[in-house]
Amino acid sequence: MALINVLIGVLFIVLGKLVNRYPMLISGYNTMTEERRSYVDIDAMKRTVSRALSLTGVAIVIVGIVGYWFGGSWMIYALVSIVFLMAIIVNIISPRYDSHPKARRTSYWTVAVLAVIMVGVCVLLPVGGGESEITVTKDAVVIEGIYGRTIYFADTDTVFVSSDMPKVKLKNNGFADGRVMKGKFTLDDWGVCTLFVHDIGAPVIVIRDNNYGYIVVNKKNREETARLFECIKDNI
Repeated sequence: MALINVLIGVLFIVLGKLVNRYPMLISGYNTMTEERRSYVDIDAMKRTVSRALSLTGVAIVIVGIVGYWFGGSWMIYALVSIVFLMAIIVNIISPRYDSHPKARRTSYWTVAVLAVIMVGVCVLLPVGGGESEITVTKDAVVIEGIYGRTIYFADTDTVFVSSDMPKVKLKNNGFADGRVMKGKFTLDDWGVCTLFVHDIGAPVIVIRDNNYGYIVVNKKNREETARLFECIKDNI
């Protein structure tokens, strides 16, 4: 995740340099008619957008560097917040360089939409990254929450603990924040699996279900994972 942040940050810095040289890369401006562009002070606009992109890139690179030593899901929150806040600031400032009568109203609507999306993403991230509630009954393992399902012991042929998980090749349909992984993922050796993994560096419980294939589970706490495994073994 740290490396991804650094690469994204570098991309933003490069885009900032390109926008300053090629203002037609600015979203919205490149689709305007010649008449509409006549209202825009493009020199001032491109400087503002270029600086915003460059500052965003530098901030994201810093997050990536810090995250190399202190990684965690906070990096995604930081990435989302930095990008959306900078976009909001640019849209608040941009009417200064656009004298068209509708420019300010369009800016307000854009800011409102960006703010709603940012709040929505920041609300959904904790939901996805939160620990799944797992209940073991005499008949099944019940996993609540996002991508949750019921694994019936009658359909289970293998349960074991693995000290580590094979490398993830592809996220098919799931949530991942650098530490938590939920949903469908393709793993080396195991193929397409359903993951409810809350610590990718910790041991995992592997359940082979005749209907769903491999289901990989663990808890944030290693001791809780061990207790969950014993509970499954006692009821299977």
